[in-house]
Amino acid sequence: NRTVDWFARRPQMQESLTQQIHDFLAEQLQCEDVAVSISSKHTCCGNRGIKHPESVMTTNAFTGKFMEPQNLVREEFMHAISKNGNSF
Repeated sequence: NRTVDWFARRPQMQESLTQQIHDFLAEQLQCEDVAVSISSKHTCCGNRGIKHPESVMTTNAFTGKFMEPQNLVREEFMHAISKNGNSF
């Protein structure tokens, strides 16, 4: 939580935030197998422009084993984020 909070303090695009968190974790943990998924509501979509207040954007950054399509760890991760990732 502190890592996400630290990177999210400055204004930026969600795609950049996802990649920064991924790269930081990979470096700090000295690990090639890292998966980061961020789902967020964007108030600009709800209050301005297209006026879709329930729209949620999800960005992912995967490396290592998480890039292998038949990997059980990847499948478990994808299942977990599909169940828990969009419950706003």
